[in-house]
Amino acid sequence: MMTGRLKNCLFVLPWLILLFFLLVGAIIYRREKVIASFATSLKGRTPNQIHNLDLAGKTLNGIIIKPGDIFSFNKAVGPWSREKGYRKAPVSYTGLMVPAWGGGVCQASTTLYNAVLLAGLEIIERGPHYWAPNYISPGRDAAVAYGELDLKFRNNFPQPIRIRARIIGDKFLVQILSRYRPPYQVEILSEEEEIKPAKYTLIGELGATPKPKSGYRVNIYRVFLKDGKEINREILSSDEYPPLPKILYNIP
Repeated sequence: MMTGRLKNCLFVLPWLILLFFLLVGAIIYRREKVIASFATSLKGRTPNQIHNLDLAGKTLNGIIIKPGDIFSFNKAVGPWSREKGYRKAPVSYTGLMVPAWGGGVCQASTTLYNAVLLAGLEIIERGPHYWAPNYISPGRDAAVAYGELDLKFRNNFPQPIRIRARIIGDKFLVQILSRYRPPYQVEILSEEEEIKPAKYTLIGELGATPKPKSGYRVNIYRVFLKDGKEINREILSSDEYPPLPKILYNIP
């Protein structure tokens, strides 16, 4: 007959085997984790800009990028047209604010760009706005215009990455998730020179132009750190944003 000790061993053994495989699985197949995140403010944005930003975020949310693949914002999100539910909202075009379909989408590309920078992913293409936008520091923006300007980056990780994008309160948040754990930390550094706006006289209706705004010359660097020590540094961009002059009205 089977002894009580043997019965206990036979009862416990399957559970020990199961626990062993669970531990091995947890080591080999790591859980997906947020490796980088970035948020921009919605304060001062118009309802239509927020609507368009929300649509772009919902399109981005859940996108998976395999190792070695290149992501294109325009290909993934665009075109931002009326047929896709986008509305007309203010867009900065060569310095002038004009209503256009999908105004506000650039905030989605900009927020994604900064999350990608902090993740340490390889930037393939990125362009600045004509003027520095208010929702991000100069040099940290990523303008998009369907068929003209794009944001592209490569997944240089050995594991897939997933984009999570959504509005939370008065913020637009983008996170990069992966089972891969980068062996470094990332810092973004800026060298910035302010360009003061000039003054000139314009005869016209009061309130016809926006408020004056400084311009900037800015260099952006990405620094990779390991155990608190710098292991690599790269210059990401050198941009110049012209100032918006102060208007002195000559009203008779």
